[in-house]
Amino acid sequence: MSSNSEFWELYKRPEWQEKRLEIMQRADFKCEECGSKDKTLHVHHGYYERGKKPWEYPSSSLRCLCERCHEEYTCLMLSIRSWLADLNFLDLNRVHGYLIGMIICSCKFAHEYETQSREFMVGISDACHLEHNDVLFASQQREDGDTFAISFEKIREAIATRQKNGSEGRREAYEAGLREGLGAHRSELDAKLYMVAG
Repeated sequence: MSSNSEFWELYKRPEWQEKRLEIMQRADFKCEECGSKDKTLHVHHGYYERGKKPWEYPSSSLRCLCERCHEEYTCLMLSIRSWLADLNFLDLNRVHGYLIGMIICSCKFAHEYETQSREFMVGISDACHLEHNDVLFASQQREDGDTFAISFEKIREAIATRQKNGSEGRREAYEAGLREGLGAHRSELDAKLYMVAG
């Protein structure tokens, strides 16, 4: 692209109009953030890459947002980028791992991510509330000895195991408390156990 105006001209092209319609249809013509159907809708790019045309991005990186949510989302992303500028390389790796950990926890797709950064793995363990060893066990060391392939599916299994063990541990403590004569606190313990197990 030789100029900014040429870039914005691409948004008038039929390829973009078709992609835009696809994203809006996927969202049932409502804002994917606030659910509004009666406001002007935009299709938001989650990121930009130099040289890529607006319609060349994967649909998963595009969101249908109302004008207000689009503006708020854009401001939030600018704020995040400005804060990231103050971090050193190790901290950025940890934040990157944290972001991937959040994606692992919220999405169900199977994926594998390769890294050479221990800080990245610490970020995943922070986001997923796992011990660092849990992330290591969910990873496979590559032949070069420096690279680890982290399986999203194995991380989710580790999360489920940790949650199950945590709930069972609290249940055992509850039952032990009952055996030791703490029956007077049964309703309080029942409520806590229900919150944990539910």
